[in-house]
Amino acid sequence: MSLWLRETGPLVNTAAALAGTLIGLVLRRIPPALQEGVTRAMALAVIAIGLALAVAHLDPVLLTASAVLGMVIGELTHIQEGFDRAGEWLKRLLHSDESRFGEGAVLATVVWCVGPLAIIGAIDSGLRGQNAILDAKSVLDGVSAIFFASTLGIGVLVGVVALLVYEGTIALLASLAAGALSAIYIASISAVGGLIVLAIGLNMLGLARLKVANLLPALLVALFISWLKITFHLPL
Repeated sequence: MSLWLRETGPLVNTAAALAGTLIGLVLRRIPPALQEGVTRAMALAVIAIGLALAVAHLDPVLLTASAVLGMVIGELTHIQEGFDRAGEWLKRLLHSDESRFGEGAVLATVVWCVGPLAIIGAIDSGLRGQNAILDAKSVLDGVSAIFFASTLGIGVLVGVVALLVYEGTIALLASLAAGALSAIYIASISAVGGLIVLAIGLNMLGLARLKVANLLPALLVALFISWLKITFHLPL
């Protein structure tokens, strides 16, 4: 599969965010009730995608062990807190008292880039050339861009550029690693990634308050368990 195809997901996501931003700049004000309803509808789609990924590559032992050990590592290393601090740092870096340009730039960048969905989606796009996660995120980002731009203005375009660079880089690195990973490794990453996407959807609906970023080490744990299975022929 060509590198161009593996970068399709980030490009589509960026295009959706750009389109949403331009629409928001034209429409300006959007009713809050409409925003909430659309967000909940998108959360259901995110949950469905997460379930589909997890079930398609279901390995109960690997999935459970990866999730539990990954969360332990995440909690001990305070990954979620690190994401939160990164968001606050961006806010301080681009804050502007003279206009809402800086506020729009920061909000869009933090929401679209500083989160597990961008990482998992870009990895899946780069490793497997599958864009289901980023396609769903494109809808999320496109709709949120309308609301951001209608309220905060043209500064949201900064977030569009940041999104392209961020996801494009992650997908590129994943595509370079794809040749060194067997189908077993890729399947394990996809299953755990689906579980993380499911957690994001539950948070969006307000059904859970999970520190989703703390689950990211589960991806590395899944790779390690897969390596143990292959190397020592373990019946895990």
